[in-house]
Amino acid sequence: MTSAFRTSIAARLVAAACLIGLSGLGGCKSAPPVTVTGLDALERSPSVALDVENPRGSVLVYVDNEETQPRVIARGGSRTGEPTANYDGNLWVTAAITETDGRAVLTVRPTERTPEIKDHWVQVIVVLPSCDGVRIKNSEGLVDVRGVSGAVQIDNGGAGLPGGAVKFEAGKPVTAPVSISTASGNIDLIFPTGTAGTIELLSGNGMLANISAWTGQLEHSVHKPGSFKGVLNRGTNKVNVKTNEGQIDMRVGPYRFGNPHKKYYKQWTFS
Repeated sequence: MTSAFRTSIAARLVAAACLIGLSGLGGCKSAPPVTVTGLDALERSPSVALDVENPRGSVLVYVDNEETQPRVIARGGSRTGEPTANYDGNLWVTAAITETDGRAVLTVRPTERTPEIKDHWVQVIVVLPSCDGVRIKNSEGLVDVRGVSGAVQIDNGGAGLPGGAVKFEAGKPVTAPVSISTASGNIDLIFPTGTAGTIELLSGNGMLANISAWTGQLEHSVHKPGSFKGVLNRGTNKVNVKTNEGQIDMRVGPYRFGNPHKKYYKQWTFS
């Protein structure tokens, strides 16, 4: 991937973040980055795991190996169209890097301050030079994660809270556990060639649960309305993906012409 292409993707990510929050967050006024503490831990552990909790909003994560350290941006407002005058990201979240079991972990949490607007909604953007493992807990908005590796746990909504769409693109072949769920919304997944695992896709309302394995070997497939189970490349790591209301589309390897090990529809049609 060229430097110009990476820069273009990063720019589009921030631009997309502006569009997502345009009406509810008062436009795309520049937001000062959140202060990240504990950066000295990167001298001992350059690869960072990410742990984000956002009670209401969206989380966008992008890996750019030309970055030298993590950047965090947070913008607050209201989904009902009430913007906040304070665009300082430190008002909305804290960001700290600590060392756990010999590796650095970037932890992003909401602040204890209660914003002076009704039903506040926070958009969190994280750009990292690398990411080895990610945990995200969010509700009421999009979770979009690109370029990470390692174990993955993403929970969007649940416990009575609405979810949102989840988009996930792995930066390296997946051989670690993956757990992705949303209370409502579609889930789109892209995994590189070489990904392995014991896969379970489940749509709670019986919608499309689709896997397109353009590369690799898919065995022991079990198809039922709104669900798929199978073993990819004899992997033993669990890859569990669930939406209570929505569909799931998982792609393994680059698209090529032809008919891959493909999908299962609610209408009992195979292709």
